[in-house]
Amino acid sequence: SSFFYDLDSAYVYYWSKEADRGQRLDLWPRLFLPLQFKPFITIEPSVGVRETLYYLDKKKFSPEGDQQFFHREIFDTRLDLFSEIFNVFQTEGKTLEAVKHTIRPRIIHAYTPELDQDDLPAFDSNDRIVKNHLLTYSLTNTITTKSKKMGQFDETRRVAKTQAEVIGSPADYTYNDFLRFNLVQSYDIEEAREDDPERPFSPITAELDIFPGKYIALDTDAQWSVYSGRFLAHNVKANLWDQRGDTLSVEYRYTGNSKELDQNPSESISANLGVKVTDRLGISANYEYNFLDNTRVSTGYGIKYTAQCWSFEGRFIDAIGVDNRRRVNYEIIINLFGLGEFGI
Repeated sequence: SSFFYDLDSAYVYYWSKEADRGQRLDLWPRLFLPLQFKPFITIEPSVGVRETLYYLDKKKFSPEGDQQFFHREIFDTRLDLFSEIFNVFQTEGKTLEAVKHTIRPRIIHAYTPELDQDDLPAFDSNDRIVKNHLLTYSLTNTITTKSKKMGQFDETRRVAKTQAEVIGSPADYTYNDFLRFNLVQSYDIEEAREDDPERPFSPITAELDIFPGKYIALDTDAQWSVYSGRFLAHNVKANLWDQRGDTLSVEYRYTGNSKELDQNPSESISANLGVKVTDRLGISANYEYNFLDNTRVSTGYGIKYTAQCWSFEGRFIDAIGVDNRRRVNYEIIINLFGLGEFGI
């Protein structure tokens, strides 16, 4: 069959001294039908149906006051249209043999209907699905290098990076996504249909990812307003890792005061450290500092055990909220590979 399916599932138990306590089970299957018109274009329509179940520990936590069980059903549709153009340049260098430049234009139409959710519990942002009707278009440029192998090469060094991965290659060569540059913008169809639309065009987002060395990656992104003609936000991140699997990342983030971004103004720096104790056990620590308020945003520690088909992760997070109140959270996450996550 030409159909494909995907399933996102998550179970979470929320406990708090001052807020709601309860359970949430989220099931989100999606059906795809890829249509390839080689060599020019690929069209991939899909439809998803999302079922969410809630059970509160006590009736007093209920928005209605006398109910413990809640449910939510909603659908969404997506139409993905993309193409790919590339050219290969032969360099005939000592180790660098060829460079491939790929251009990937893409258009996505996404629709989620409006749904009244005022009577549902509100643990986090996943409990309020916002109506959207967006047309998103992007252009991605990728530079891939083909090099002769010089000694041992770690082909799993980018497993944790979603931007680029080392491509499987013959034994004598390595293929490396050296550079990726992406431009993306969305057009809000729903807002454009209003009598007096304010800003149907989203800011233009530019993303640049560079992998200059074997154990280093640089990521940067910025958002530019087509209405005010200025940058609204920009972020810079450096990632380091070693062959053993230890990681270190440092990120600077800035968000200005703008009505176009649904975010509070901020300027912060954060650091994340991961240490691989054994092949299955790892520990982590993170820290974030806010320059605008001259305060610590959060400090966290974690431990993770990974088996063949499941993983267990425990987290401790000490954070300062927007109301300047300290919040201490404990999280336990069990991930069943291929099935989903279960968290407390």
